[in-house]
Amino acid sequence: MSQKTALEAEAYSEYIEGVFNFENEGWEQAYSGFMRSRKIYEELSKVSDSLQRILYQEKIEQIDQSIRYCNFKRGKETLDPVQDSIRATNDPTLSTQIEVLLV
Repeated sequence: MSQKTALEAEAYSEYIEGVFNFENEGWEQAYSGFMRSRKIYEELSKVSDSLQRILYQEKIEQIDQSIRYCNFKRGKETLDPVQDSIRATNDPTLSTQIEVLLV
């Protein structure tokens, strides 16, 4: 399995975990899954062809809606997923996987 495929699978897994927690009103866990998924899709879009980039951007837009709602339910001031993404804690394992893909 290629590194890109592994990251796509991880992004999807994190997204599904976010959806599960979202449906069960576990806002913190849902937020965490969605943010991690968003980060992976965002990085994958940087190394993809134009068609795949469009698909990743559409997925990111879909995830952003869920992140905004999680923020609302969590009582957070910012509802902007991009601002949250900038402040998100870096995961060293994920960062390494993404760096390998970008090389």
